[in-house]
Amino acid sequence: MNHIAITHNPFLVETEFLINGHSPSESSNITAYSSKRLQLWVEQIFDDLQALFNGSNDFFIEFTGVESDFNDIKEAASNAIQKVCVELKFNPVVPSEERLEKSKL
Repeated sequence: MNHIAITHNPFLVETEFLINGHSPSESSNITAYSSKRLQLWVEQIFDDLQALFNGSNDFFIEFTGVESDFNDIKEAASNAIQKVCVELKFNPVVPSEERLEKSKL
């Protein structure tokens, strides 16, 4: 199973990808997603992962970010289920309201 770690910050519109522990090559379509809103690439990611792995369709996606973006990942995985086997793990970040509240203390 290929391990894909995705860390997405929607406020800065930054995404970091690690594929089996390594950054994707600069020529990869996945690298192009790093500075785009998640909603612009989430439906395409599973096709791009299959292409990157020469047709392999077994992925463990570990997502770090906000819950609403994780829900988009889940929906895209559900839509791609005919073509790929996907296992998901969610690492939530502390909500911005909570971070702001802590900074006031």
